[in-house]
Amino acid sequence: MTFGTCRYCGQVVNLDYEEETQAEADIAASEKCECYDARHERNLRKQITAAQNRIRKIFGDDAAKLGFSPIAAEEPLQLLNAIAEQTARGFITSATINVRGLCKAKITMTTKEKIKVERSETKTYQLEE
Repeated sequence: MTFGTCRYCGQVVNLDYEEETQAEADIAASEKCECYDARHERNLRKQITAAQNRIRKIFGDDAAKLGFSPIAAEEPLQLLNAIAEQTARGFITSATINVRGLCKAKITMTTKEKIKVERSETKTYQLEE
C-alpha cells in the first residue's frame, strides 16, 4: 500500500495501488483527495479538456464534418488550446483570433461559467465586367 500527500491541503491519502515514486504518489493523492482545492482543480481540468475537444471538433480534422476547412497548421490550434486553458483558469474572459485566410476564432467564458468556442467565416464573391 502507498501513501501520498495532497498538494492542496496536506492530507495523507491511502492509495489502493503502488506508485513508483513519492512524487507520483502525491499526484495520485491530490487526484483522489476530496478537499475543495483538489475538487476545484479536477473540475477545471474537465472544463479545459471539454473546451479543447470543442476546438478540435470545430477547427481540427473534424471540422470537415461541420462544413469547414480544417486548420492544417498545428500552431494556431496550440494557441487556441492555451487560450481555452487561460480562460478556464480566469486569466482571460474572451479572446478573438483571426486565422490568416481561413476564419475567425472566438473563445469566451459565459456567465454560466462555460467556455464557448466559436468559429466564423465570411465569404464574399464579386464579379465585375
